[in-house]
Amino acid sequence: MVGRFAIVGAVATLFYCATRGNRARLWHRINLLALKDARNAIVQATIAQASVADENALMQRVLAKADKFLQQDDAASGKADRTVLRLGMFRVSKVDHSRRA
Repeated sequence: MVGRFAIVGAVATLFYCATRGNRARLWHRINLLALKDARNAIVQATIAQASVADENALMQRVLAKADKFLQQDDAASGKADRTVLRLGMFRVSKVDHSRRA
């Protein structure tokens, strides 16, 4: 009788250990896949961040040049209204407000 209880107990323990070990193995595989996905996401985010930084630097250079161009003194040229950019019916002009006063 004791032998049967020992065998049933050993079988139950082995079954429990096998299922618990398998669950750990499955979670480890899932975690490795998640780690790979997270590393790929970090690489993509780094690339996107560099792209945004490049675009911001370009925008700053363009705006600095535009600001410098628009700050030029028109008094020397004698023009009160100068067209800077024309797109179809739209026109961007630099106007000297000091002359209109």
